[in-house]
Amino acid sequence: MIYNKMYYCSLFIVISSVLYLRVLPVSPVYILLIISIVYTALKIKVNNDELKLFSIMFLVLLIFTGYQALELSKVSMLINTYLSFIVFIFLYISLNKLDVVTIQNIARKYIIFCVFIVSIETLYRFLNPIYLSLDNLSGLEVYMYPFKRNSLMFVDSNYTSILLITNLILFNLGVLKISKNRFLYLLLFILLILTFSRASILSYVLITLIYLFLGFFKKNKLLIILFFIFFVSFFLYFKFVIYSGTFSIHDGSLNSKFRLLNMMIDNVYDNGITFLLFGGGIGNAGDYLDGIGAHNIFVLIFTEYGLLFAIFMLVFFIITTVKSKFKILPFWLVMLATGQALGFFLAFVFIPVAFCLSFNKKE
Repeated sequence: MIYNKMYYCSLFIVISSVLYLRVLPVSPVYILLIISIVYTALKIKVNNDELKLFSIMFLVLLIFTGYQALELSKVSMLINTYLSFIVFIFLYISLNKLDVVTIQNIARKYIIFCVFIVSIETLYRFLNPIYLSLDNLSGLEVYMYPFKRNSLMFVDSNYTSILLITNLILFNLGVLKISKNRFLYLLLFILLILTFSRASILSYVLITLIYLFLGFFKKNKLLIILFFIFFVSFFLYFKFVIYSGTFSIHDGSLNSKFRLLNMMIDNVYDNGITFLLFGGGIGNAGDYLDGIGAHNIFVLIFTEYGLLFAIFMLVFFIITTVKSKFKILPFWLVMLATGQALGFFLAFVFIPVAFCLSFNKKE
């Protein structure tokens, strides 16, 4: 009986976490997630180690964001930050009560639901494009941007693309097999392309290449270490080449991701120790970055959340990476390196991490 309850709790949590519908006064995600979390909390039984670990984690999260909650932050974005970690905690604990086959069954149903709702979102965007000023656009951008706007779920399709990546990564992590779900995998990838989010498409290609490399050389640890050194070195070189002006990249979106780093450093100097420790408030990055969205996770965390929260996130990355036996590391590296900050704290972002940790314990 308890086993069945944990199955439905897990399924309800993952499905509720993606129900962002901005066309409604209140998005269903907030109501349904609260119901599912409360229900799971009443039914779930956790061991002392899990309870201590995640209670401490959430308490630290509350303390670090307390300043923003009282003074600065936009309420909806603060709630999303809390929800992303609450979903991770309760999903991880409930999945741990289930076997591998059941976890895979939940993952598959979750992806099917996501394909269904994103297909509707994609169709709506294509049937209702929004044409704004084309003065700053060139080439293919003129044809892409009208179809990126007017999302039923989010502000634009960049957020949709992040949802799709968190679905696709379940295949790379081995939670689901591509060979047994080819059609589902193909649909997800097509939907990702139709978001026209270049950063997300690049992110997923890089994630896939890294996992293929790790699978090919998994017995040779030296090659794996060298590969990660090369990956990080290439990223840093790319950054400094852009700053030095020795190489020109005609992509405003890509250049802005790196230019924001300089603006972040300037803000620390201008706003002092309080800004350094606690940031400028969740959802307020644009006020500190000349109206530019913080399409860079480092800039987002330091500008909106501050250094203390950045340390918390670093600890979270390390703990989840070690507990997953480093399987989740490529996901973290690519999401950080490619600047996937737009939806980093939406409720569904840490779902693949929960699946990975739970699935890894059962293998």
